[in-house]
Amino acid sequence: LIIPIFKNDFFWGYVGFDDCTNERVWSEAEISILTTFANAIENALDREDKTETIKSMALFPELNPNPVIRIDFDGKIILENDAADKIHYLTFDAKLVSKDEFLSIVSTLLTHERNKLQFEVQFNEDNFYTVDCLLIEDSKQINLYFNDISQLKENEQQLIEAKIRAEASDKAKEEFIANMSHEIRTPLHAITGLSKILTKSNMSAEDLKLVSHIAQSGDHLHSLINNVLDFTKITAGEFKLNISTFSFRHVVKQLQSILFSIADEKGLKLDFNVSDQIHELLIGDETRLRQALLNLLSNSLKFTEIGKVSLTARQVEDNEN
Repeated sequence: LIIPIFKNDFFWGYVGFDDCTNERVWSEAEISILTTFANAIENALDREDKTETIKSMALFPELNPNPVIRIDFDGKIILENDAADKIHYLTFDAKLVSKDEFLSIVSTLLTHERNKLQFEVQFNEDNFYTVDCLLIEDSKQINLYFNDISQLKENEQQLIEAKIRAEASDKAKEEFIANMSHEIRTPLHAITGLSKILTKSNMSAEDLKLVSHIAQSGDHLHSLINNVLDFTKITAGEFKLNISTFSFRHVVKQLQSILFSIADEKGLKLDFNVSDQIHELLIGDETRLRQALLNLLSNSLKFTEIGKVSLTARQVEDNEN
């Protein structure tokens, strides 16, 4: 996910998210966060240009659109421009103080050893400034240059709100998946449970075969639902394989049971060729192997019109591990 950054209407660079492990579709909340972040960088670049302009205008405070104040070491005003003259009260260190009080504090904090300081103040409700204070010993003066950071503050708030929206969206997605999975499980348990009961009743061999297919398909669907829940773990980076010992030939029988009706409806032949060299028991994630093979075979049956679909399994390497 890449968002371009422009400076004075010219391309300056870009910022992006990269998921190195999975191909994914970025959510609107993630796009919103990155877009807001890119806007914040653009505003920071613009602020950097304005800061240079403000410094160049320091010799001519009356031309500066931002407040400029010059005081003596006692905090008394020697000079201020029109923008500074409009300030009577401001918020400093989470307290509302008068301009004279603020200037007195600045004059106290600045010393020969600490001749440069920067503060953050708020004027009115929506105006935020950084104040660069510089002690000039030769002329026994202190210059205060106000730099408007209101837009930067607004961008910071937008980033916070975008993060909150993203977290809320992820939580809602997880809750929806969990609820839907629960709703699907309830009738599915009844289907698989009743079909397994039927397999124990007196019925013909053909009927028993069909009911067994229903039961096995239900078990596979149940495992797929569990995989849906794993989606939330994938997005959180917590996905893990469920490693166990399993019979590959049993997996093949399940695939035959699930897919035989699809192949039969299309008049296709379904072949499974498992080499005798393959061990009876293997180690791996049985559910995800079955799911991968089922997807491949289902697509093969879907796009095959005449002939057969076959699965061949043979040993490539025999390793004790």
